[in-house]
Amino acid sequence: MGDRRTPAAAEAIAASRGSNSRTSAIGDCAVEIAGDVDGWAEIVTAERLTEFATRALRRGPERATSVAIVLSCDDEIRDLNRRFCGKDRPTNVLSFPALSAPGGPAHLGDVFLARETIEREAAELAILVTDHACHLCVHGVLHLLGYEHDDDGSAHIMESLETAILSEFGIADPYGEEPAALAGPIQNNSHNNV
Repeated sequence: MGDRRTPAAAEAIAASRGSNSRTSAIGDCAVEIAGDVDGWAEIVTAERLTEFATRALRRGPERATSVAIVLSCDDEIRDLNRRFCGKDRPTNVLSFPALSAPGGPAHLGDVFLARETIEREAAELAILVTDHACHLCVHGVLHLLGYEHDDDGSAHIMESLETAILSEFGIADPYGEEPAALAGPIQNNSHNNV
């Protein structure tokens, strides 16, 4: 995917990637799954995340794009959240937009997922951890596409897109009545100025 990431995110991804980085293409969308791919296999496969990330990428204005999904842990996410967002705590997902580069498919950016937080939230919400991880993958990619949830109007648009994508895979509306516990906001820290 070249060197089109933000320098800070590139450093973190390089440290996380190890030998388990896998890049797949579905149509004109390239998705790199990096980090602890094998350790996450019991939660969600790289292939499944690629499907969800690709479906979210296709909601963007340009079809030919790439994204990296980094399968991480609370300690790393807490460090990134502290360094780049000023919040000294783990969160479930962080999105880091890439710097623009001319020519070729545009690398949209990098989405980091925190295993322990996602597992804990899924247990608290009584939902499948696989579904929650896929939802947060979609959520992070939509942030990279410019969607936000800062106010009711933008939250409604973003949540509607998330719900539509998830429904294509048979996953229930995470913001609906079932499960009731998911009525609260998603803990996301999209960092748009790295």
